[in-house]
Amino acid sequence: MKALQAAIANVIGSRAAKRSQLGSFEVQKKMKDLDPEVVILVRRATLFRRQLDKFPNFEKKVKDIIQRYEEVDCICPELDFEDEDDEGIKLRRAGPVGFLIDNLGEVKAKLNGNLEIEHDEEQTISLKHTPWQKLKEDVQELAKKSRCIKAASERKCYSELKEVDSSALKAALSKRTPEEIHIIRHNASLATWTEQRKQEVGLQEENVCKLCKQVEDDPSHSQWRCLAVHEERKDTYLKQVHPDDLPMHLQFGLPGAMCKEIHCTFWGKPKAQAKTRDDTAKSKLGLPKDNKEWVRRESQNQEAELIYQSKGIKAELLNA
Repeated sequence: MKALQAAIANVIGSRAAKRSQLGSFEVQKKMKDLDPEVVILVRRATLFRRQLDKFPNFEKKVKDIIQRYEEVDCICPELDFEDEDDEGIKLRRAGPVGFLIDNLGEVKAKLNGNLEIEHDEEQTISLKHTPWQKLKEDVQELAKKSRCIKAASERKCYSELKEVDSSALKAALSKRTPEEIHIIRHNASLATWTEQRKQEVGLQEENVCKLCKQVEDDPSHSQWRCLAVHEERKDTYLKQVHPDDLPMHLQFGLPGAMCKEIHCTFWGKPKAQAKTRDDTAKSKLGLPKDNKEWVRRESQNQEAELIYQSKGIKAELLNA
């Protein structure tokens, strides 16, 4: 599966050895995801639901299989594919139920006896009761978020990224030419060889930007900190945005899901820590324009927190 993922990423994105597959799969103009792991999980979940609707006796058989897996602890994602029961008999997870359990384990989820997909940081997805048109979307988002979290644990530039705002990304890409999309995908994949990286591998002696002649000490230098590029920037308000107010993943072209708080930037940076001074630029980042507006938003946040507590909702798992 890893080889297939790499082959697809090579076709649709950069071939650089240091690239991340996250950018290749996320930066696509169409909503359909091309990651084989995501596609397989979605297909198995939807086919499972189809079997439930088509064959009345299928549900009982599935619950019996899940119970048997639970008895030998095979349903735990941390276990190997094969496990032995008390009599030393190897039980293989196979068939539509076993393979679905395996795929869910890969995204840190599991299938319980009520035919629900459980995840510690996501809402429970019922394979039996979720509407058809919503089931595919929910399972796909679960798989994509797992891919995103994995990439965040492996690449420093994605460290703050918990979930990609696919709707915002697709809307932005719809206004771009194929050449511009290729550039965005290349940057989002972290495939660019920066001057600093070239120096680290011995390709050159100095870590100096060829455009502004300044030391390149940040991987996003060419996009946000290079003075020569800054002078050519066409968006006037972007010239006033301080790069430190943007999360690193956004600087490379991947918008994260907006936070639920409304008194800070869209990505959770408090007003007191923001370095952007232009009012228009601050409003584009989601910051309140004046203290009166800030106080109003702060009171709304406190009201929302009380609602979360009264409803027993885990506020730390929510976003906008």
